[in-house]
This record gives sequence, structure tokens and C-alpha cells, in this order.
Amino acid sequence: MRTDISLRFRISAIALIFFGALCFASAGAYSTPPEEAEILTPKPPETPRINGSRIFGVRPGSPFLFTIPATGRRPMTFAVDDLPEGLKLDPHTGQITGKIEKPGEYIVAFHAKNALGEDMRKFRIVCGDTLALTPHMGWNSWYVWEGRVSDKIMREAADAMVSTGMINHGYQYVNIDDCWMVKPGSKDGAIGGQARDARGNLLSNKRFPAMKALADYIHGKGLKAGLYTSPGPRTCAGFEGAYKHEGQDARQFAEWGFDFLKYDWCSYRSIVKIRSNADKPDLPALQKPYRTMGELLKKQDRDIVFNLCQYGMGDVWKWGRGAGGHSWRTAGDLGAEFDRPFPAISGVFDLYGRNELQKYCGPGAWNDPDYILLGFLHNWKTGKIEPTRLTPNEQYTHVSLWCLLAAPLILSGDIARLDDFTLGLLCNDEVIEVDQDPLGRSALRLAKRGDLEVWAKDMEDGSKAVGLFNRGEDEREVTAKWSDLGLAGKQIVRDLWRQKDLGAFDGEFSAPVARHGVVLVRIRPADAKPRPAVAPDDENGFTPLFNGKDLSGWEGEPGFWTVEDGAVTGTTAAEKPLDHASYLYWRGGEPADFVLRASYRFTTPKGNSGVNFRSRRLPNWDIRGYQADLEAGPNYSGILYECNGREIMARRGEKIEIDENGKRKTSVFADAAELQKTIKTGDWNEYEITARGPEIILKINGATTVHVVDRQRDKAAAKGIISLQVHPGPPMRVQFKNIRIKSL
Repeated sequence: MRTDISLRFRISAIALIFFGALCFASAGAYSTPPEEAEILTPKPPETPRINGSRIFGVRPGSPFLFTIPATGRRPMTFAVDDLPEGLKLDPHTGQITGKIEKPGEYIVAFHAKNALGEDMRKFRIVCGDTLALTPHMGWNSWYVWEGRVSDKIMREAADAMVSTGMINHGYQYVNIDDCWMVKPGSKDGAIGGQARDARGNLLSNKRFPAMKALADYIHGKGLKAGLYTSPGPRTCAGFEGAYKHEGQDARQFAEWGFDFLKYDWCSYRSIVKIRSNADKPDLPALQKPYRTMGELLKKQDRDIVFNLCQYGMGDVWKWGRGAGGHSWRTAGDLGAEFDRPFPAISGVFDLYGRNELQKYCGPGAWNDPDYILLGFLHNWKTGKIEPTRLTPNEQYTHVSLWCLLAAPLILSGDIARLDDFTLGLLCNDEVIEVDQDPLGRSALRLAKRGDLEVWAKDMEDGSKAVGLFNRGEDEREVTAKWSDLGLAGKQIVRDLWRQKDLGAFDGEFSAPVARHGVVLVRIRPADAKPRPAVAPDDENGFTPLFNGKDLSGWEGEPGFWTVEDGAVTGTTAAEKPLDHASYLYWRGGEPADFVLRASYRFTTPKGNSGVNFRSRRLPNWDIRGYQADLEAGPNYSGILYECNGREIMARRGEKIEIDENGKRKTSVFADAAELQKTIKTGDWNEYEITARGPEIILKINGATTVHVVDRQRDKAAAKGIISLQVHPGPPMRVQFKNIRIKSL
């Protein structure tokens, strides 16, 4: 058995060459004195605390299953405000089940209550086309059970995810890896035999007597069930693959009730005539099996998260989303070198440290550097289950880096043998929050000084998660400079592993970091609402979004956005025409109720632009959401538009009230032509956007241009990103300055 399974590791061992410099591979790197396994994570309070992600995606009509993750003394009861029609809550388990038929974004409130207190958290349920709005969390069987996996082991894993409390921190998926099917040609009665029935339907082996019953058991725990196959004729361990049966298998997986599919390249190499890892197929051939299965999964009547496992070939991060993937492996197996695991993690630093993969990561699309390898693992060389060879500091580095990268958090150690130290690594809610942040950013390496590195990730609330890493052999001091992070002034620094504030720092933060270790912090302004140095009274409480110098905190399509004359400048040219609207995203969060002010001007006779708010980011530098329109001409400045949605919502001088069903009531409060006269051509104008609950008011130079009350149930947005637009058409140049916001 091990001969077949080890093929997978031989493939991955070669892939480790690509993983980069093995700067810790010397014998001395693992001959240092043992480190103390210090538990840094505080125990959760006995009062209720709701944890995990703050957003969940589901397709219309698909079965819904979500368990409210909450720590605290049991018994505990749950309640949900504004639960969408079609869903029901079990108040004793916190399990939400049912179906949502109507697309839309639903803002609900979770409540958890026990004898000691109560907690409440707002939560977004997005019923649409996108799944995996945050990275998936769960467990996979491979690195501990490999070919010995069975129905009994999977049920015990589901039991353990509940009994250890992992479910209370947001872990959901219980995933079978390879070796659950029949192995053609095997003489072992437990796994050999007929691989498919007379109609070609896939059969499980005798270790898995009833796949639907297994999925039902996992669902009964409030968890989700995942499984594995290959696009080739055989899996990596030689079991039956999906080749020429893709449609049947996709239907079978859905009928059994599985929620996750790992699709492993394996023997598909024989289909595209690859003899060794050095051979690379052409891109269409590489993409074909994944696009095929991705389309088939979309046609099923249940949601199946799709994980592309082909070791990063063809820069899969560039096309994985388009192939229907929700995550994709970016390199080889981390477990290929059991005795020397840290060089593989070093390879993750090097691969992601190029700061190229991160732009392809976001809600519904996640870069996957492989599983979390903690606790007890199977040593494929000795055949024994042994503790991870990662030192305690390296384990903290492992989890911290994965969370900063917004990587899937899938444990592949023995879930039934987790000690307190390992549970502390897996179940620190402030660390998990970095991974599950709804903004979906992946950290960038912003500073590297020899073996010392600083990585930072923008968070939805405007704070930054920052990792100070020491890849060297001795304890060193690592410094995060505000100039590298795009920060200024005093900042509060919070230690996320210890869950405590370290104080206010100005200009930089330094900390001693152990060999192969990390200090993981979250940084937020000491004054959340700084006041301008000189400003009229009505400017009190505004926070600047633009520093007047560079595009720190903003992100846009290269070639169209610069800073000129102290202003954000969007430019299109005849020699570089724009064939689509393109947006410059503010990366500081998703404001809900606020007043936003900005000065703008056009320096060209033609041009159309906008300030977007309460919006959602889309691929190709696009957005969907509200836009306060502005143009060089006389027609559109001051109107309210919805990009990729309802389009013109209100023209100048109109008050529009939209009810829950989309019915509009229109009244006119001002003359559009007279309002246009208040707008200066070729000079600076002051735009003001007020968004409070369902009410939106736009003003230019103090004059109200539109007033909208939007209550449409499946369309109105309560929060979202802010962005600026350049528009296709004639060459144009638009500028913005003094961009500032005040929360209401």
C-alpha cells in the first residue's frame, strides 16, 4: 500500500525544489535544544462569545447548513433576528437549515445565551452565485490516515470536531481524502472489486459501506462533508478516478450530500502525455479537466466547494476562479519531507513573498498552500503516527502565516489526539479572525531585511494584521515601520496570540522574535476619529482616506491611477483606451452609515466618473453598488446610479422612495438645470454623500442633488467598499482630493 501512496509524496518532493531556498535544511537547524510548548492562547470566557466568519454565501435553492460558532459554558441557547424566509434555527444547537429561494444579501443578528450572559453578532448571508466568501475551515484525513481511512474514522473525526470545541471556533468541513473508492486490480477484499455498477455509477469500497449515510451523519453534527477524486483514470493512490465519468460522479457526489470536492491531478498526467514533473502541458490542456468539473458542479442542486489540487501548475491562481474553483493549491505537498517540514514552510514565504499571488485572492477564490500540519501525523517513511517535527515556534509561524495569507485552515493531523497546545494553536479566535476577515485580503511582504520579514494584511475595519517573522537561527529584534505599512501617528498594537494590547506606538513597533518564530499583531489608530489640524466645526470627526502623497491604502488597475498635484488622478488616453469602467478601491473597510466628502474636478472637456460606496468588488477591477455620478458635461453630475445593477436610481432634483418589492415613488424637489448651474466646470467642486440606514443624500457644493430611500429587499446595500471610477470613452482626466469620512 505504501508504495502506491508514496507516489504522491515523490511528486511533491520534486515540487519542493520549486518551493525555494531550503535555508533551514542543514542538520544543525534541527539539533537545537527543544523549545517549550508555551500555550499563548487564553481560555475563552465562560460567558457566550460568538466566533468565526461574519459572512456566508449560498446559492438560491441550495440546502443551507450553518452552525453558529460560540464558546462558553453549556447549556447555551441561540436566537437569530431577521432570519431569511425558508431558514429555521434549532435554538439548542445553533444549527440553521433550510433553503433560501430569493437572491439577496440578508443582514441578521446571532444571539447566544447561557446562565452567565449573552453575546450578539451581526452576520451577512449572501444568497447569490458565490460560495466560500471566507476561506474554508475544517479537517482532512490524508496526512494521518492515508490509505487506512474508513467510515468509522470519518465519523469519529466529526465527533471530535464537536467534542474538542473546534466547531465553536468556525471549523466546518470534515473531508475524506484519497482511498475511499474501489482500487481496480487490488486483491485486498476491503478495497478491491468492481469500481462502478452496470450503469457506470461510482462505488465506494467496503470500508465505506454507505456514503450518503456518512454525509448525513456529518450533517447531523452541524458540519459539512467533503470528499476527493481525480480527473484521471486513477487517483494518486491508484483508486478509481473520474475520467470519462465526470458528469455521473458530480451528480453522485451531490446525491450523496457532499459539500466539498478536492480534485487531484494524479493520473491525468497520462492523459496529457506527461512523463515527469519537468514536462508541462499547454495551458488549455491543463485547465480542461478543472473547467469541466467546475461547470458540472454548478449544475448540481447543492453547493459544492471546489478545490483544485494540481500543485500550482500553469499559475493556477490566475485562472482557478474562472475554472469554477473556490481554492487552488499553489505548490507541492508540505508533508513530502516529514523529518524536515520547516523548509517547505520557508518555500511558502518565498512563493508568496513575490507579492504576485495575492491579487488573485478574495471572497470566493483562495490561494491554498496546503493543509495545517499539526499534532500527530503519519510518517510515511516509518509507517508510524508521530508528533509533528515542527518546533513550537515554527507551529506558531505556520498558523500565523496561513491566517495572514487568507489560506484555507484545514487541519490534517489526528483530530482525535489534540492536546491543549495544539488546540490553542487552532482555536485562537483573534488569530482566526485574521484569516476569516470578510474583506478577503491576503498579506503582502512589505519588508525583508535578511532573515527578518514583515507581512501585513488590510482588515475590513481599517486596521492591519501584521506578522513579524524571524526565519533565522537566533532570536532577533524585528521592526515594523509605519512608513512600510502606510501608517502615520500613534497606533495601538495588540498581540493576537496573547489577546492583549501592548500599548500605543509612534512611527514603528519592534519586538524580539524567536528563531523561526513570529509575533502576530493587529494595529489600529490610537484615535479612531482624528480631527484635521485646522477645520471648520462641521469637519470634526472626519478621518482622511487619502494622504495627499501616494496611493497608500488604495488599489487600482495599473496604468490609470496616479497622484498628481496632491490629488488622486484618474487618466485615460487615446493611445491606451479603456474598454471597461475601472475602479480605484479604498482598502480600509466597508463603511455602513457615514458622511463622505471629497473635492473633485475634470481637467479635460469630456469625461465621466463617480464616487462609489456600499459596493461589492467584482473581477477585472469592477464593482457592483451605488455611485455618486460626476462628469465634465451637463447631464449626470449629482445623480445616483447603481453600477452593474439598477443603473439610474435618481436624477438631479428627484426624491425616490423604493419599497421592499422595488416599487418606486418619485417626487421632484428642485430643478435639474438650476442645480447644474451650481457645479463649476474645470474647477474644484465639493461632493458630499450621506448614507444612513436606507437613506442616501447627495450634495454638490452644498446643494442637495438627490434624496433616495432604498428599502428594496434583494437590492439595497447596508455597507460596502468605497471606490473611485474612470470611465470608458473619450480621453479624460479626473482628480480627487480632501477625501474624508465620518461614521454615523
